[in-house]
Amino acid sequence: MKTVLKKYLSSYLNYWAMSAYRRFKPYVIGITGSSGKTTTKYFISQLLKSADKKTYLSATNLNTRFGLPLAILLIDNAPKNIIGWFAIVLLVPLKAILLKNYPDYLVLEYAADSPGDIKKLTELVSPEIAVITTLGVAHIEIFKNEQKIIDEKSELAEASKEYVIVPAKVYKKIKGKKITARVVIAEQVPFLRFENIKQNTKGTDLTIVLNEKKYKKTFSFAGEHNIDNLRLSILAAYYAGAGRKLVEGIEKLGPLPGRGRRIIGKKEIMIIDESYNANPESMYAALQNLNNIKYGRKVAILGEMKEISPISSKAHLEISTVATKLADVVIGVGAGFKECKLDKWYPNVRELKGEIEDILIKGDVVLLKGSRSNKLEEAIELIK
Repeated sequence: MKTVLKKYLSSYLNYWAMSAYRRFKPYVIGITGSSGKTTTKYFISQLLKSADKKTYLSATNLNTRFGLPLAILLIDNAPKNIIGWFAIVLLVPLKAILLKNYPDYLVLEYAADSPGDIKKLTELVSPEIAVITTLGVAHIEIFKNEQKIIDEKSELAEASKEYVIVPAKVYKKIKGKKITARVVIAEQVPFLRFENIKQNTKGTDLTIVLNEKKYKKTFSFAGEHNIDNLRLSILAAYYAGAGRKLVEGIEKLGPLPGRGRRIIGKKEIMIIDESYNANPESMYAALQNLNNIKYGRKVAILGEMKEISPISSKAHLEISTVATKLADVVIGVGAGFKECKLDKWYPNVRELKGEIEDILIKGDVVLLKGSRSNKLEEAIELIK
């Protein structure tokens, strides 16, 4: 009965979402990947807005078969309970019929909780531009192996109408797929390059060269992974018609909670808040970012990585090995790190909170990175 109701609800939402999409015909930029989706979605939307393009970005991650139709209908948040969904059922037809001043651009995130999800989402709305940020082992517990993850994410590229924008390392994995749109390998685009990249305590200073014109900018994000996300975002906005004016939006990009935000807390401690989610690739990127910061003693607080059960032991051990080389103090939280040789280990964030203020000293730079279920944001609030 529950499955039947979900199927009906999905069809119902799709019907009204499609009525709005066909009526207004927005230009759609779709983003997927194993990590960096939400950050890249945010970058693209802000760059388009800075170029005076009327653009919609959902306030939350409406990226599933129930969430994506809500985003198309410009509904920012998914309901959290049965009463909320009942209200949505009543609201959706009115919303679809009464919509006015619809945006010219939709920047949408396409996610997969199970095999076949992205294909279903592209059948609802196929993008003009597809962006694939990374391809790794996030959700390998569901997909069983990396190739199935690659196949799933490639569905967005195969559905794209105009452009597929990817880093070179992603292109190597999707090469050979049935892609009819023009493939743009981000690092190989002749009209865009980054020069003089220098990280500092506030983010990154760099020179962006677009069509041979140079722009010196301060980018409030740090780390090679965020530079990669910025490059993908500039290209997506540029090919969508933003032109050079998009560059004006780069300095307006502010760090997002849980995705690289930097905070100066008590005892002049710099907090790097990467608490939103984690997989081996994003863990490695965050640790490299920590290693590059010249501030004080480096402390890595790493929460267990979820949804990677087939490779969990190996992945946690490998990340632990990297962390102990790059950080002065490494603390594990959660069962995944229990058997790893770290400076300290706690079964949960509650026990970490009981000791964290005694561990940290004045001038530390502290990375907190883990899957959402670890609730590392609670520790951030304590030391902030």
